[in-house]
Amino acid sequence: MSPTICRARSLRLQRPGVFSVFSQVQFRSPSGAQRHFIGNREFTLTSGTPFNGRWEATFRMSQFSEPGTWQIELLQLRDVVANQQFLNTSNLMALGLPVNLTVAADPSDTTPPQLTGLISVPTVINTSTGDQLVRVTLDTTDHLAARPLRLPLSSSPFSRPEFSSGVRQGNK
Repeated sequence: MSPTICRARSLRLQRPGVFSVFSQVQFRSPSGAQRHFIGNREFTLTSGTPFNGRWEATFRMSQFSEPGTWQIELLQLRDVVANQQFLNTSNLMALGLPVNLTVAADPSDTTPPQLTGLISVPTVINTSTGDQLVRVTLDTTDHLAARPLRLPLSSSPFSRPEFSSGVRQGNK
């Protein structure tokens, strides 16, 4: 079964001085245990101008996501001079905007992954002369929605992080 593809509601913005709009949307599952975040990079201006335009994003709702009515929990809009607006579920409903997304899933996975082991090598580093690599190994178990794990190996404020991929083992 492939993940469900959902289209976020279009946003109409009317703000003088806006050349670029930062926007993010966060959906919350019925229990509150799962969240889905749509970041600024997913939104594209599909019509109009940044002064009065329609921005759209398409996101993938993962297989085995919690079934029921998900709601937009937070929507943030910000322009290039940092004027921003935060809208929660109640604010959006008061504006007469839809906030619900109904998800059907059988079976579903509402159990978080469990950490069964952790190793960090080396256990002592000295960064006074430069960046140092640290390898982190996680042992995990999960119910249905296991996926490859991406762990940052090193990070510097002046460079992009390096990533390593590993696959979680065991389906309990």
